[in-house]
Amino acid sequence: MRRKRLVMALVAALVLLGGAGLGLRALAQHGARAEAPDPQGATRSQAVVGPTFTYQGRLTDGSGKPLTGAYDFEFRLYDGSGGGANQVGGDVPVNDKQVDEGLFTVTLDFGSDAFSGEARWLEVRVREGASTGGFTQLLPRQELTPAPYALSLMPGATVKGTLNNTGVLSLTNRADDGLRVEEAGGDGVQVTSASYGFYVREAFADGLLIDSAGNDGIYVASAGADGVQVASAEYGVSVSSSDTDCIYAGNADADGDGIGIAGFFDGDVRVTDHLTATNLYAVNKNFVIDHPLDPENKLLYHSSVESPDRLNVYNGNAVLDAKGEAWVALPDYFEALNRDFRYQLTPIGGAAPSLHVAEEIEDNRFRIAGGEPGLKVSWQVTGIRDDASARANPMRVEVDKAAGRQGLYIDPEAYGQPRSLGIGLAERAGKGTIR
Repeated sequence: MRRKRLVMALVAALVLLGGAGLGLRALAQHGARAEAPDPQGATRSQAVVGPTFTYQGRLTDGSGKPLTGAYDFEFRLYDGSGGGANQVGGDVPVNDKQVDEGLFTVTLDFGSDAFSGEARWLEVRVREGASTGGFTQLLPRQELTPAPYALSLMPGATVKGTLNNTGVLSLTNRADDGLRVEEAGGDGVQVTSASYGFYVREAFADGLLIDSAGNDGIYVASAGADGVQVASAEYGVSVSSSDTDCIYAGNADADGDGIGIAGFFDGDVRVTDHLTATNLYAVNKNFVIDHPLDPENKLLYHSSVESPDRLNVYNGNAVLDAKGEAWVALPDYFEALNRDFRYQLTPIGGAAPSLHVAEEIEDNRFRIAGGEPGLKVSWQVTGIRDDASARANPMRVEVDKAAGRQGLYIDPEAYGQPRSLGIGLAERAGKGTIR
């Protein structure tokens, strides 16, 4: 008879603590705690917040008298209040818990994946301490509701700590945008250090949408693998407006092995304004414009001129004077930029067997002679680039592939090899598997 009265009292007590009050109390402890200032002024290390939270209750007997003694508890987490709900995580036992004047406090841990944004209900089972009998389930299950700041991060909130194989911020629910930043006075998204600076597996619209940023739309200071990786999205990264850099990646090859790059794009890349590069490498260097004869319906492709030298080309037309001569003026920077000058002269409208360069380039000009007065001459001069930057970075025409890239190809399919042997794709598979 005493056992039955005790269970009924436990039910009543837990019902009184249920609903919003229970949830707020429990989840409010699932966060960082403020500490009093250290009177010695010493710096304290901050531990990473874990998945545990505190649950408090009050036990009374059938007459409402608070109980004192040892009791065994079992706690279970469910995704619903009814009988068809699914259990989340495993059972959490708390044995021989001392209850003083009806009050008890337990710390519960259902794992890091237990609270992912969906509603949760707590089920409690209890028996008297040191008893060998079974547990009695207390009804109803208690809904856990969030503390106010669990609903949203405060502006300027910072997430710190070391996490293994998980993101500092993880969004798993399906939505149009993976992460949306409508306006930022500084950086839209800033990552100081991570294996993957920003990673989106799938988004129906934008993997990352930044409407406006005062500084960088995305800033990644250091990333062990990819600064930004978007596996699947309608628009991988969309930045509508930025005062400085839409996307900035600094020190991409931090370990100096020659593999890390600031950006890897497996597909077409379109630049509608200016493209600036210190060194530009390409298998095919084509340009495409609207076809001048049918701009609405056709495109016109041309290939760039290629040479083992860094050639600069200058050309024009000159008309010979009464002496059969002409001075050709070149840009003021010509001799400061070039060396090893080469000439071509072509008479127009008639033969000129004696046409020649009478004086080579000096003071950024040269003289043509040997033709009839009034003869039109088409001329071309080339020079090999010889400015300070070119001298500091000499042209390397034939280069052995690095040990890690031997057996790989820039264009494997052109040599009958599988695409997986392409430089970049193969390196990514070896340095960090694409998730």
